[in-house]
Amino acid sequence: MKDPVVAESEMTYEREAIQQWFDACQEQGREPMCPVSGQIVKTTKLRPNLVLQKTIQEWTRRNVVIRMRVATTQLSAASSVRFLAQLMVLHNFCTYCQGKTVANVSPVSQKPSFVIWPLKLCKLPAQV
Repeated sequence: MKDPVVAESEMTYEREAIQQWFDACQEQGREPMCPVSGQIVKTTKLRPNLVLQKTIQEWTRRNVVIRMRVATTQLSAASSVRFLAQLMVLHNFCTYCQGKTVANVSPVSQKPSFVIWPLKLCKLPAQV
């Protein structure tokens, strides 16, 4: 839930979901009603649930920080170097496909270990 709102029925919904519900009621020729209680509402005006919104934002922020900490501690130096090497290979391949000469730099030594020759063997379609 990213944009919690309170309807006239005092129930909290995601803004987009309750707006779709009210639109469906109108399209079907029914009076707008609360999807939970079935109570007909006089107005489809929504007001933000600021407390819940702030709580969700805080939880999300903390969850991201915790996930980053866990991921960082799980990465060993070897896996980091391996990941960087894979990124370098991907970068070299993309540059190679564009017909440019690229030095393959080792993530450990940062010195070129070999050079990819500048042949244009593959070409991406124009619409990509």
